[in-house]
Order: sequence, then C-alpha cells, then structure tokens
Amino acid sequence: MTVLAWESNSRALWEIGHGLGAFITSPGFAALAALVVGILTAVQVSRNRTADTQKHQEILEADRVYRRREQLWSRYIWTAEHPSAVSADVLAEIVKNIRTEAAELDDASLLAVVAEQRKSELNEASTVWRSYRSRRDAESAT
Repeated sequence: MTVLAWESNSRALWEIGHGLGAFITSPGFAALAALVVGILTAVQVSRNRTADTQKHQEILEADRVYRRREQLWSRYIWTAEHPSAVSADVLAEIVKNIRTEAAELDDASLLAVVAEQRKSELNEASTVWRSYRSRRDAESAT
C-alpha cells in the first residue's frame, strides 16, 4: 500500500512539475520575468536618482555656505581696511551683522577675529578715555 501511495504522490508531483516546466518555457513566463526585471530596474534607477539628487543638493548647500563665508570675510576685511568710509554707527551695524551671520554659519575663525577686533577696540577706547580723564583732572587741578 505504501508503494501505491508513493506512486500516486509522485505522479501528482510529476504532473505539477511538468505543468511548471511547460509554464517556465512558455512566452507568458518570459513576459513575467521581463516585467519583474523591469520593475526591479526601475526601483534601482529611482534609488540612484534620489541618492544623486541628495548628493547634488549637499554639494550646492556646501557651495552656498562657502560663498557666504567668502562674502563675510570680504566684508569684514573691507570694514577693517576702511573704517572711516562710513559712520561709526553704520560700521558697528555692519560688524554686528557679520558677527550674526558668522554665528549662523558656524564660522569660528571669523567670530574669533571679530571678537579680537572688538576687544582691541574696547582697549583702545579705554585708553582714550583714561587719557582724556587724566588731562581733564590735570586741567581742573590747575
């Protein structure tokens, strides 16, 4: 009996396998395989385009930040070389804007230079004030 059951099962498997073999060699299978390959290719192309677009956006952003930093440095150098070209209020506003934009861009070197300039200006102003005060005291003493 066992042999007969095995024989009937193997015959069923043979028929299934034969039908599967017929399907695999049919034009319908070729079309299904081409469709699957086309879908997989489209998905991969889409992923590549997305990655390329993101990389391109990162490059554009880095270039924009670089150009902005260069403009800030140019503006700062101009203010350092031409302090008397504009009024003190305008100059202070320009330096304040440079400081703000440098902080936004996280440009530590420009922030340090601006802070050092501010520190030296305060020292200079303090020196001028002490000199004025000592002259005034000397004049009032006479």
